[in-house]
Amino acid sequence: MKTVNAPMAERSHPTPAAGPVVLMLARREVLRFLRQPARLAAALGTPLLFWLFLSGGFAAALDRAALGGMSYGAFLLPGMITLAVLFASIFSSITTIDDRASGWLQPALVSPTPRWVIGLGKVLGGGLVAWLHAVVLLLLWPLVADTLSITGAVLALGLSLLIALALSALGLAFAWRSPDTGSFHAVMNLVLMPLWLLSGAFFSIDGAATWMQWVLRLNPLAWCTDAMRLALHDGTVGLSVLGTLFFTSVTVLLALAVVCRPERAGGKAAA
Repeated sequence: MKTVNAPMAERSHPTPAAGPVVLMLARREVLRFLRQPARLAAALGTPLLFWLFLSGGFAAALDRAALGGMSYGAFLLPGMITLAVLFASIFSSITTIDDRASGWLQPALVSPTPRWVIGLGKVLGGGLVAWLHAVVLLLLWPLVADTLSITGAVLALGLSLLIALALSALGLAFAWRSPDTGSFHAVMNLVLMPLWLLSGAFFSIDGAATWMQWVLRLNPLAWCTDAMRLALHDGTVGLSVLGTLFFTSVTVLLALAVVCRPERAGGKAAA
C-alpha cells in the first residue's frame, strides 16, 4: 500500500494561497518597470507634450465659461493623466506577450495556482505601474489649479488608481489573446486610442454636436475623465464616479474571464 500511494502523494500539490501569489506577481511587474526607466519616459512624454503645447497654444482661444470656469491647462490635465495611464497599461500588457514568448508564462499556467490568481496579479501589477504615472502628472495640478484641496487630491488619487486598474485589465484581456505584439498594436490603434480620443480629454462634451455628445457620454473613459475633473476642480464626485467604478469592475472581471477561459483543443495556446 505504501508503494502504491507514494507516487500519488508525490503527484499531489497543494494549491498555494491566492494572496501571496497575487502580491508576488504584482511585485514582479513593478520591479520590471523600475528596471526599465525608458517606459516611464515613453508613457509620460506624449501626454506632457500634448499638455504643454495645447494648453499654451489654445488657452486664449477658449472661453473659461465653456470649460466650467477652469483654465484650459487645468481642463486638459485630467485627460492627459488618463492618456499616461493608458500608455503605461499598454506597455504593461505587452509584457504578457513577452512572458509568453520567453516561456515564463507556461510553467505558471500548468502550476497548481488558479488562473484567476495569475490574472489578478498581472492586473494589480500593471495597475500599480500605471498609477505611478498618474501620480507624477497629478503633481502638476498646483501649477494650473484655481482651487486646491486635500479632499480633491485624495479623490483624484483614488480615481486614478481605479482608472489604472481598469485600463490594465482591459489591456491584459486583449494581450492575452494576441499572438504577438503586432496584433496587440493593431487592437491598440483600433480600440484603445479611439476610446481615449473620444473621452472629452481636449474639449468640453457640451460643445459637441448632439450625436457626438451621445457617443462621448457612452464612452467609459469619458466617465473617468469627468470624475477626475470634478475631483480636482471641485473636490467632489458626481455620478461619473459610479461609472468609473462600474468600468473598473467590468474590465477586471473581463480580464479574469479571458485568463480563465480554457484553450480550444488543437488551437494555439493563448498564453
